[in-house]
Amino acid sequence: MQASATPLTMMHDQAQILANYRGGRCAVLAAPGSGKTTLISHLVAEMVSLREISPRRILVLTFTESAAAEFEQRTLALLHRRMAQPSFSTLHAFCNKLLRQLHSAYSQREVLSDERKYALLEEVLFNRKLSHSQLDYVRLVADILMPRYRQRSYLMPLLSAEDVATRTGIPSDHAELLFQLPEIIADYENLLSIGQFIDYDMMISETHRLLLEHPTALQHIRARYHWIIEDEAQDSNLLQTAILELIAGDNGNLLRVGDPNQSIYGFNGADYRRLTRFAEDYTAYPMGQSNRSAPPVIALANAFHSLYSQAFPSSVEIQPGIKNPPPGWIWIKSYPSLEAEVAALIQACQSLLSQNQSMAILCRTNQSCLWLEQKLSAAELPTRLHHEKSPHFFKTPLVHLLRDLFAYLLQPWDYPRFQQLMSGLGFSRQGLRQLFPDSINAGDLKALAEQWLYTPDLSSEAYLRLSDYAGKLLFLITHQHYNVSWQLEWIAENMLSSSDEQFQLRLLHQLWLKTHWNSGSQSPEAFLAWLEKAGMRKIRQLMAPEEPEANLKAPGVVHLLTVHRAKGLEWDAVLLPLFQYGQPFTAQDQELRTLLAALQQGLPYQSVMDQIADEEERESIRLVYVALTRARRNLLLSCSRERLPEAGLYQAPDSPLFHSLRNWYTMQKAEKKAEKRA
Repeated sequence: MQASATPLTMMHDQAQILANYRGGRCAVLAAPGSGKTTLISHLVAEMVSLREISPRRILVLTFTESAAAEFEQRTLALLHRRMAQPSFSTLHAFCNKLLRQLHSAYSQREVLSDERKYALLEEVLFNRKLSHSQLDYVRLVADILMPRYRQRSYLMPLLSAEDVATRTGIPSDHAELLFQLPEIIADYENLLSIGQFIDYDMMISETHRLLLEHPTALQHIRARYHWIIEDEAQDSNLLQTAILELIAGDNGNLLRVGDPNQSIYGFNGADYRRLTRFAEDYTAYPMGQSNRSAPPVIALANAFHSLYSQAFPSSVEIQPGIKNPPPGWIWIKSYPSLEAEVAALIQACQSLLSQNQSMAILCRTNQSCLWLEQKLSAAELPTRLHHEKSPHFFKTPLVHLLRDLFAYLLQPWDYPRFQQLMSGLGFSRQGLRQLFPDSINAGDLKALAEQWLYTPDLSSEAYLRLSDYAGKLLFLITHQHYNVSWQLEWIAENMLSSSDEQFQLRLLHQLWLKTHWNSGSQSPEAFLAWLEKAGMRKIRQLMAPEEPEANLKAPGVVHLLTVHRAKGLEWDAVLLPLFQYGQPFTAQDQELRTLLAALQQGLPYQSVMDQIADEEERESIRLVYVALTRARRNLLLSCSRERLPEAGLYQAPDSPLFHSLRNWYTMQKAEKKAEKRA
């Protein structure tokens, strides 16, 4: 038997847990940067080396593949690469493995990518004629409605769309979608079965069903895994927690490690309350010491925790560790304009790059990230955008333009189609109505092309562009009998000004040829039907596969990402511009999520809305906390007094959260100056 000694770098809190945990149900409430990975790795190593627990009986579960790999690498190094090894896995991969081994219906299923999931749901909604002029129903069903419904169905079945208003107390434009939701999910899961696919939510729900309905399978799994350790336990949802408790059983060994104060995935169904109740019911260890951040950053994060204590489920604050980095700088400032704020941000980035420090700009939304990327790239800063979804050309308006263009060409004198096309090209509907009040014909289009028509509602530049487009549309109308390949090439050469758009269109053309060259159908009707049926998300999946995970912490580059994606990471410097935290979800998202919760709980819409709004406000506060605690030495917070929807800024003036942080930091600076004078 080989003994392992607790390393000198272990902090007091970690050493206490290692010395005292001997099994049963137990929780560890950890502060940001307190060394959860180090704790779990050394705990597993001691269980195997000192307590002679078989490594095959130990299961370590987390939420990302990179975290599972890091646990495995660190633990095996401590175990000196023994032949028998513990199991390290994501929860989804573990459930998928169980289904393959124990459930014949899932033994050969392929894991469904997000893009294919969206494509299948797009097909289901298209067949059911469910759409909305302003909302992406596919995204809403995939990301909001379906995951929640799979965890909890309606309290009572809906008999009609009108039942939505009866049960919730309010009418809704989305009543038909909610009424058909159970059938939508059934249709989608039928497509999964036909294609032999399984998605990530189904891995969880079907494993839970398997364990409940097949006691023999559950006993087999319990006999295999006597010790279960869960990382990031605050991010588990109802079914994920239920699976772990089923496997552990009443007398099993279940250690749940997490930080409820970093719970920021409530919109995905995560429920930190499962962890806090678990900690109240069983033994709980605090783990507050952290080596991550310099003392001033720790002080600011703890002050924020204290100012908004009602939003934080755990009272564990961050305590300095034994090797914290030296202090850097903290800068909190409000600017009169976005231009001034961005200029200051660029200057800070240039200074940090010259010092070769690792750095990240964290935003609330992808939209803000995209807007800032344009600004930083224009300043010639080395910027790397880590988007929530892999970037590709179907994020541009090009495909929307093509759909509108070919729909118009098929019925060129349909006035609404003409308006839709031209407004997509940037022309105001009011200006179009001045030229063509209620209809359009070939003579009108020719008169515009030859500049015989005029309206003062359009600037000279806009009028010349409109006249030019009219001539090009006349040309395409007279060449409708040409095949789609010729038309797409002509559009690329004559209607698209940037080389990027031309390249994008030719990529689309290649996919069209790949799928339709042998069909004999090269008509505009076939092309438009292909766009509608295939769906942009499905085309995206075929044309732009996911890129390998990038290094998000490399120095010499400005990393740009959302706070949600930054969780678990750290940088020398963290910059938080466009500080409009606390901004709610869109009104439409809010309505649908509230209606679903009301139908699940059997409560009126208003009472559920108040409950959800309160929790979302608390989660927004925790999001700021997560952002602050990513910084090691340097921290910048800034905002301006401007609204800019294209930058994701929908509210002004400054956020109250920003004012709280700035006021506290200003007081601290004043106190330090007074101490120096004394």
